[in-house]
Amino acid sequence: MPPKLSYDDVMKMQKERVDQGLPPLGPKKAVTDLSTISPPEKELQIDPNSHIQEESKVGKVERLSSSPVSDYYAMFLDDGEVAYFYAGIEGEEFSVLDAVHIYNTADLVEPEKKHLFEIVWSLDGLKAGLLIDHQFHAVFDFEENRGYCRSCFPPPDPATLFGEFPREWTDECLAFFRK
Repeated sequence: MPPKLSYDDVMKMQKERVDQGLPPLGPKKAVTDLSTISPPEKELQIDPNSHIQEESKVGKVERLSSSPVSDYYAMFLDDGEVAYFYAGIEGEEFSVLDAVHIYNTADLVEPEKKHLFEIVWSLDGLKAGLLIDHQFHAVFDFEENRGYCRSCFPPPDPATLFGEFPREWTDECLAFFRK
């Protein structure tokens, strides 16, 4: 069984890095323009009852969405410096199973621009996707214990449940959501 980190544990690790003068964890080459990474997704096959969305500027965005069929959840968190998409399982407390990097706020071309942030679930309730401005940035496949993100960061940790597969982005992961 993988070690379980709570959301507070992950945030504590990020804060410790910043307090030590280190940058928040993130890739060497980050996404800089949230709206032009791929063509917008138009016709998605998703569970309509678990779809959440919010239009907001980057920084201090937090959205949590639970699977319609299981105890899994997906959470997007932008703390003003860095944004991650988390996979977890609900229980007595929320446990983080995996996290993938989405962007560093300082690297963005237009940080003041408003964006549409969405978390969607596949019809089987076992795949969660993060869309920004109708474009996928990350996907978690809870059935295969696999995370995908455009930055391919952080590298998977073999000691965790989601650590067996690389994070390389592939459009195949979008088949879970397309008609």
